[in-house]
Order: sequence, then C-alpha cells, then structure tokens
Amino acid sequence: MAPPPPPAALRTARQDPRREARRQGGFTLLEVLVAMAILALSMGVLLKVFTGALTNAEVADGAGRAAALAESLMAGAGTDHPLEDGGASGKLDDGTVWRLTITARPDANGIDQPFVLYDVESRVTWQAAGRQRDTVLHSLRLGAREP
Repeated sequence: MAPPPPPAALRTARQDPRREARRQGGFTLLEVLVAMAILALSMGVLLKVFTGALTNAEVADGAGRAAALAESLMAGAGTDHPLEDGGASGKLDDGTVWRLTITARPDANGIDQPFVLYDVESRVTWQAAGRQRDTVLHSLRLGAREP
C-alpha cells in the first residue's frame, strides 16, 4: 500500500503543480520593464562616453595640426620670413588662423654687438569642440646687425 500524500501545507514548490506552471511561463512584465530601463540607462552612459571620446579626438587632432603649423612657422623665421620687426599672418581653408611676430630686443647694457636678438612668436588659432583654441610658441633668434 502506498503512503498517503502529504497535506497541502507541507507540500514544497516543486510539488505544487500550479506554482510550477507559473514559473515556466517566462518573464513578468515588471521584469521586462526593469531590464529595458537598465538597458536604456546603460546606453545613455555609453553614448556620453563615446561622444566625449570623439570630442577629445577632435581637439587632439586640431592641437597636433596647430603645433605642426606653429613649428613650421617658427622654423621659417629667418629664412621664409626675414628677421626684422614685423611679422606675417594668414588663414587656412579650414578656418585656422596663424600669425608670426618678430620683434627686435633692445641691446643689453647698451653694448654695441655685431648681432641682434629677436623675439619670435608663432600663434595658431583654431576652432574645436565649439571653442576657440590657441597654440603659441616663443623663441629667440640671432640675426646680423644691419650696417
């Protein structure tokens, strides 16, 4: 003879056929909504991170191009641009503005020297990430004194 079934109060979840049927039905609407909310928040954070990375890449690219242009202008001081008071400026097709300024320094201690010391400034201005940005290089150059 088989033992009698346990009372309903002592049955476990595995033995309750109604509860077992509910568990196999899938996700509840609340679980799906919570999962979608978490996914939406995660996507928003990722979008912000990638947007920031693209902005930083744009600024870094502009800074690299500006530094190369400023160095090129500085290297041309005394060859492409004569060492004399004044300067030169221009604008590139992408809106980048450059200026080379050359200024003679006064003689130190009033001693007459066979050379002149020049301050050379190379400035490049460009737009990146909605802001104006500048790269400035300074140098000193020796030039021959004019007779």
